[in-house]
Amino acid sequence: MLKRTPELKIDILIQCFLIFLFPVSITAFSEKDALIMALSRNTDILLIRSQAQIDSLSLKAIESGWLPQVTLSASPSYSFFDTSRTKIPVIDTVGGRNDTTGFIYQGKDDTRSELSGSAGISQPLPGGGDISAGISQSITYPGGSDPGTYGSSYSFGFTQPLLKNAFRFGSPEYSIKLAHIDNRIVSLQRRKQLLSQLSSMRTLFWSYFEKQSLLTIAENEAIRAEEQLKTERTRIRVGESAPIDTLNAALQYMRTRQSLLNAQIDLDASRNDLSVALMINPDSIGTPDSATIDLPDLPDPSTFASLVGEYDPQLKIFEKLGQKVYLQLEKNRNALMPALDFSLSTAGSRSGDALFTDKQLGRNAVVSLILSYALPLNQQKINVKKTQLDMERNDINALQYRKNLDKQLRELRRTWEQEKYRISLAGASVELSEKQLSAAQRGYELGTVDRLTLLSARDDLTSAQNSLVRAKIGMKRLEIIIDELMGTLFQRFGINAE
Repeated sequence: MLKRTPELKIDILIQCFLIFLFPVSITAFSEKDALIMALSRNTDILLIRSQAQIDSLSLKAIESGWLPQVTLSASPSYSFFDTSRTKIPVIDTVGGRNDTTGFIYQGKDDTRSELSGSAGISQPLPGGGDISAGISQSITYPGGSDPGTYGSSYSFGFTQPLLKNAFRFGSPEYSIKLAHIDNRIVSLQRRKQLLSQLSSMRTLFWSYFEKQSLLTIAENEAIRAEEQLKTERTRIRVGESAPIDTLNAALQYMRTRQSLLNAQIDLDASRNDLSVALMINPDSIGTPDSATIDLPDLPDPSTFASLVGEYDPQLKIFEKLGQKVYLQLEKNRNALMPALDFSLSTAGSRSGDALFTDKQLGRNAVVSLILSYALPLNQQKINVKKTQLDMERNDINALQYRKNLDKQLRELRRTWEQEKYRISLAGASVELSEKQLSAAQRGYELGTVDRLTLLSARDDLTSAQNSLVRAKIGMKRLEIIIDELMGTLFQRFGINAE
C-alpha cells in the first residue's frame, strides 16, 4: 500500500490546483462526431478540398477563352531637335582686315509633339471562327505656326476555318471540352480520396473503441484476480488452502495487471493516432459512446453489384477517360485534313492637317478563301495511332478493373456472412463462459471444483469476451468498406461534405 508522505500530499495538492486552473475538456464522442471533426480539421482532407477549389479556378480560367480580348494603348511623345539653327561666322573688318573672329548661331530649336492611341477587340466564335475590330488615331504638332497633321484608321476582320480546326475542333471550344472532362475526372478522384480518408478515420475510431473495450475486459479480469487473491489469503489464514495456492493466485493477479498495462498502452497509442488525425489534444478524447453493431443482410449479388457499379468513381473515371481519348482521336484525325479558311476583312484610313481637313482617304475590303495542305503527315498519323492505342488500353484497364471488382464483391459477401456467423458463435461462447465461471465459482467455494478449473473458466470468459469484441470490430471494418464502395457514408450519417 502506498504510504502518503508529506511530500506526496503536497504533490497531490499541486496537481489538483493545476487541474482547477487549467481544466481539460474531455468529451465522449460518437463516430459521426469524429467524421464531422475530420472534415474541418484533418489536414489531408483540408488539402483535398483546397485542391478541388484550385481545380475549379483552373477550369474557369480556361472557360475565359470565350471572353472578348480588348487592347488599349496610348503613346505620347515629345521630341527636341537643334538641326534648324544656322552657323554664321563673325568677321573683323577694322583696319581693312577681313579676319574671322568667331561664329554665331541663328535660328531656333525644333520641337515636335506626338500623341497616338489605338483600341482593338477580338472575339472568338463558336465553330473556331474569330471576329475582330480596331481603330487607331495619331496627332502630330511640329511647333510654331505649323498646324500639324493627324491620321486615323480602322479595321474589321472575320475568319472561319472550314476543314482543319473547324467547328467542334476549333479554339477555344475544343480546349474547353477537354478541360470539362479533365475537371470531372479529377473531381471523381478527389471524391475517392475523400471517402478513403473518411474511411480511414472511421477505422481509427473503431480501433480506439476496440482498445477501450479490451481495456474494460482486462480491468474486469484484474478485479476477479484480485478478489481471488483476497479469497486465497483468507483461506490460508483459516487453514483451508496451501501457500502454493496463494502464490499462484498472486502470480495470476500480476499477470492480469500486466495484461491491463498492455491494454492501457494499446489504448493510449490508438487515442494518439486518432488525436493526430483529428488535430486535437489526446487528453480531450473521452471514452466513445457505446455503439451497437448492426448485422443487416446485404442485397442480392446482382443488386449489390449494380449499386456499387452505379456509384463507383473509378468506373466513371474510365468512362470519362474514354470520352477524352475519343475526342483527342477525332481531333488528331481532323489534323490530317487540309486547312480551308474563309476570311473577310475591311479597313479604312484618313489623314490631314490638325484642323481636320481631309487630304487623303483610303478604304479597302478583301474576301478570301485560302486552301493549304502541309506535307508530310507522318507526325499526325503517328498521333492518330497512339490515340487509338490509348483508347484500347483504357478499355482493357476498365475490363480488368471490373473483373477485380466482381471478385472483391464476391469475397466481401462471403466474408460478411462468415463474420455474422462468427459474431453469433462468439456471443454464444460469452454466455456459456459466464455460466461456466459462475458454476465454477460456486463449486470452488463448496470444494467440489479445484483451483485450476476455476482459473480455466476465468480464462475462457476473458478469451470469449475478447473474441466477441474483435469479431464486432471486424464486422464494422467490413461495413466501412461497403459504405466506401457504395458511397453511402454521407447518407448514413447525414453529413454534407461540400
